[in-house]
Amino acid sequence: MDSLMELNGLQGSQPDLEPVNSALRWVNETPAPDFRKQVETWFNHADGLLRAHREDFLLGDPGRPALEWHYVAFKRAIQQARVLRALIEEEGLPANGTRKYQDVLRKLEFISQRLQDSFDAFHNPETSDDGAVRIIHEAFPA
Repeated sequence: MDSLMELNGLQGSQPDLEPVNSALRWVNETPAPDFRKQVETWFNHADGLLRAHREDFLLGDPGRPALEWHYVAFKRAIQQARVLRALIEEEGLPANGTRKYQDVLRKLEFISQRLQDSFDAFHNPETSDDGAVRIIHEAFPA
């Protein structure tokens, strides 16, 4: 975790990761027959992250600890989405090739992209406010 924050230039106080860690426990604690529940839990977790992003980050003024939490929480949720996609393709939900299976994969991809976009808005230098200003100045020199 420290190395992720160091790579992104985040240092200082540690964010409260308990909400993220508790949401991750289902990966290790839920037996395989409850795989469908794992997927539903991830969707609920992702919806909560996106709601927090909208309310606390887009409409609010987050401080450094909140941004550190945002970095870790969204990075982990995006990684989980990749794992879930691989598991769904491997295990099927309910069976590979059915309409329901395709709907779940489409929803997973849609939510994953929203998570990635939300992450990039604050942590990707190319899409952050500074990056946007730089791109505008490059495209439209004074």
